[in-house]
This record gives sequence, structure tokens and C-alpha cells, in this order.
Amino acid sequence: VYVAVGDNTYSNKPLICQSPDAISWACQNMTPSMPNNYVGFDSVSYGSGVFVAAGYSGLGYYSTDNGNTWQQDNISSSNTIYSMVYGNGTFVAVGIGSNSYTSANAQSWIPHSINAMYPLKTVMFDGTNFWASGYNETFISSDGVNWDIHLIAPSYTINDMIYVPNL
Repeated sequence: VYVAVGDNTYSNKPLICQSPDAISWACQNMTPSMPNNYVGFDSVSYGSGVFVAAGYSGLGYYSTDNGNTWQQDNISSSNTIYSMVYGNGTFVAVGIGSNSYTSANAQSWIPHSINAMYPLKTVMFDGTNFWASGYNETFISSDGVNWDIHLIAPSYTINDMIYVPNL
């Protein structure tokens, strides 16, 4: 199944689209209970039978039925989530603020201080460690909770990362 997330520019509502074949898509506007006028999704992840979508002001939704129905469960009370990943039985989310957020089930999120000076734009899992990066900073963690700084490119912004095993 394919799942894509974003926002509906006409209604200012978060949007989740699902497809069995990446040709025909069914999209649905979410109606979150959020105090903000604009909300949208920036990231989607999958792990252990659960899809998670996240974005503006900590907005979070999860699906346990292959993306057919979605339930709201915010990740943060105010910080936008830019990126999420699943690894070692844990979802990890990062974004604005100096926290990472972890969850085993995508329904209950725990904030952890990462001591980032700037927003983190991306997080990935390489099979052993989580990597989070953004403006001038990159962090590494084996559990998504405890982070150490690991510079990749000082004075540069890392917007996304990917790990490809056995390449």
C-alpha cells in the first residue's frame, strides 16, 4: 500500500492519500482538533503494522488498518515535526525544538532532550543507530532517547538522509 501526506491548499486541512498501486488514489482531509488555523503533514512513517503521519504544531495521526482509517494523537503540543522513522521497535520523530519524540505504538509519545540549537530536518535509521540532522548539527543515538553530537558537515544544512545497506 502507498501512503502520501501533505495539506489541502484549498481547505488548509491536513491531507492523507492512500493507494494500492500508486495509480489510483483515495485522499481524505483530516479535521484535527488543533487551535491553529493552518495544519498540515510533513512526514509519514510505517512500522510494526502502524502508519504515522505528523507535521505542523506537533499534529499526529496513526492508522492500524493499512491506512484506511486514521486517529488523531498529537506527537507534541506545539513543535512541528519534520521527519519520522521506525527502527528497533521504536518510532522516532524530530523537528522544531530541541527534542526527539519516541513511541513504541505511535499513540503515546515521550519527549527527550536532544540539545539541538536549530530545528532538525530529518531522522533516519541505519539498522543500528538513529541519525538526526538539520542546520549545522547531526546527532546519533542507539535508542532515539540519548543523543550524541556527530558532525557531518559543519556550516551546512542537512535536509534529508538515507541509508542503503549492502550498496
